[in-house]
Amino acid sequence: MEFKQQYAAYQQAIEEYLNGIFTADKPYGRLQEAMRYSILGGGKRIRPVLTLEFARLGGIDWHLALPYACALELVHNYSLIHDDLPCMDDDDLRRGQPTTHKKFGETLAVLAGDALQPEAFRLIAEAPCMSDGSRVEAVRVLARACGADGMVAGQVLDTLYGIHTEEQLKAMYRLKTGVMISGAAELGCVAADMPADMRAQAVEFADRLGLAFQIRDDMLDVVGDQQVFGKPIGSDKEEGKITYVDVDGLEGCARAVESCTQKAKDAVAHWPEHDFLFALADQLVDAMEQELAPIPGESMSLGDIDRAVTELGKQFDTLLAEAANGDADEYAERFRTISTTMEELKRRKAAILGIRQEQEQISRRIHA
Repeated sequence: MEFKQQYAAYQQAIEEYLNGIFTADKPYGRLQEAMRYSILGGGKRIRPVLTLEFARLGGIDWHLALPYACALELVHNYSLIHDDLPCMDDDDLRRGQPTTHKKFGETLAVLAGDALQPEAFRLIAEAPCMSDGSRVEAVRVLARACGADGMVAGQVLDTLYGIHTEEQLKAMYRLKTGVMISGAAELGCVAADMPADMRAQAVEFADRLGLAFQIRDDMLDVVGDQQVFGKPIGSDKEEGKITYVDVDGLEGCARAVESCTQKAKDAVAHWPEHDFLFALADQLVDAMEQELAPIPGESMSLGDIDRAVTELGKQFDTLLAEAANGDADEYAERFRTISTTMEELKRRKAAILGIRQEQEQISRRIHA
């Protein structure tokens, strides 16, 4: 089966499974409504897709791994609800829609997140066609990925500790994002009772993929389109967070994504069936290159424009300091030149994003 067809089959099965839970009529139905709002809000479902693919590669009917895959997706969505809260990232948009606390209020958002986490472990405990040993191991894998030495530790580093170096940034991202992606792959291996050496290689693949995914996420926070990205562009910068773009620049990030992608592919290159995993990894690079490349008729990419605006901002600040100690009128023309150039660059960026949005809409209609 072609990559896109297989991915679509996985996505459809995941959506159907998630749509079938938390549907019973309860006197506290507003809680279930908030939970369903979060888990059915869209997304690429990369994590559960990885679970299903590694289960398939392990030789079982991948449908059997749906409880494991969707359990991790419940935990992922609980983390997003809490991440978006005012006490953490304070975001109003998620996947292009109001965040759960904006839709339902902070109290119910917190409780919906609280409920999703234990419900995830119930899905594993009640997974049909899995042995008791498999269920216990799946619980261990998921708990380790999302617990005090995994995702939550990464959230603590992100919100309460200063991140100043590339190594600190990499450690934080591996805990906050990477362990849940590698945990997803490992859950598929557990479902299929995959040998230890292949399981380690699957985790290595997912670790590298997770880092590439996070670096690209940082790049999109600088050059992305809010309509496509699904949350405000520049939110990390506004919150004063250090990102890979701050450390390596856009070009350095692009090289890092390519390097991580290649290392991910190397981990499973000797597997007889690795085409789907290779295609999944390559999609990150292809999407990144599309974001950074100039559009026809435009000589600058979004990255070029953002770098130029940043440099002009520095020039403006320098000029402002000089003008404070002299005759401001002497600097008026230079101020106007810089301001006019910055406005033109911002206009060009808006035009590029508009064209890309139109291209995305056309592509969706073609593939609908």
